[in-house]
Amino acid sequence: MMIEQTSPKRSWLATASFLLALLGLCTLPLPLIPSSLLGGIGSLLGGVALWKIQKNGGTNRDRLIAIAGIIIGLLPIFSLCVMLTILAREIPRVAGLLSNLFR
Repeated sequence: MMIEQTSPKRSWLATASFLLALLGLCTLPLPLIPSSLLGGIGSLLGGVALWKIQKNGGTNRDRLIAIAGIIIGLLPIFSLCVMLTILAREIPRVAGLLSNLFR
């Protein structure tokens, strides 16, 4: 009699998290809002995947993919915050240059 071993079911949420976060990271040179949106969705999916993996049991590989999705998904959000900070610091200087231009 032969006993079949079944492999544990893969977490599609962890995989989707990683792919969306990676897509968000790849679209960083494009306008930042879509990349941070993709990264945010990837991070959220990674958090849900990690919660489900811990609740239902899952492989270490799925857990690592979910954690990678969270971390990679946060990078575009962080870059958006940095860009907005730089932009906010430069607005008064640009406004001063424009006001001098139209005098």
